[in-house]
Amino acid sequence: MARQIVNWNVQNYGPQGALNDAMRADLSIRFDIKPCELEQLSQNLAFALAPGTVKASILTIVKQMEKGPEQLEAILQDLRRAEHYLKKASQGFSNLRIDYPKAGQRADDPNMFWRGIFDNAMTIVEHINRNLTRSAGKYSSHTLDAPDKRRTRDDRRSVVLWQIFEFWGCIGRRVSYSTDGVTSERRGPLVDFVNAVVPLLSNPPATISGETIRNEIREWWAVRSVMASVPIPE
Repeated sequence: MARQIVNWNVQNYGPQGALNDAMRADLSIRFDIKPCELEQLSQNLAFALAPGTVKASILTIVKQMEKGPEQLEAILQDLRRAEHYLKKASQGFSNLRIDYPKAGQRADDPNMFWRGIFDNAMTIVEHINRNLTRSAGKYSSHTLDAPDKRRTRDDRRSVVLWQIFEFWGCIGRRVSYSTDGVTSERRGPLVDFVNAVVPLLSNPPATISGETIRNEIREWWAVRSVMASVPIPE
């Protein structure tokens, strides 16, 4: 499927926001929303479409937050394997003697030196494993890697749609979608509202597929869950 390209009306909007009076009046009638509520949406959309809004994307930060615990768990698994194999190697070396010139001379025997190194390495790995395991259960984490650019989405689209989702939830509507049992098409009041607003914010007027909206809704909910789990410093 070809990627949807939306040419957003990116600009600095005036006091009325991104939606003019006629646009707000039409949306008010079609979706039974109070005009004063749409004024707030208009201001929020103006922020979403401002030239400086999508630079250091919050989505990148959120992606890093989502990936952090997964990456930390992978590190802990590697440490457990390292601890297992290091212990196995240490036990093997304790039953081995390399015939160095000074082998058997306890003070200068390199075999004794390497056995001490193995013991120190085991202590260090056990310490790292124990403390990182404790940290994983106590603190949040995020990766420093940049998201795969091959999978980078339209960040502007996400910021715009998430403003719409926030608005929809704030006026007491369900941030959700439904699926047609025959066509599997994503639909519902929010999908209809998104595709009533997006053409007003794009040139030429564009719409967004129900599947893309569904993915954005799922991502929005996931981000809300991640943000809610982040401890607030006292």
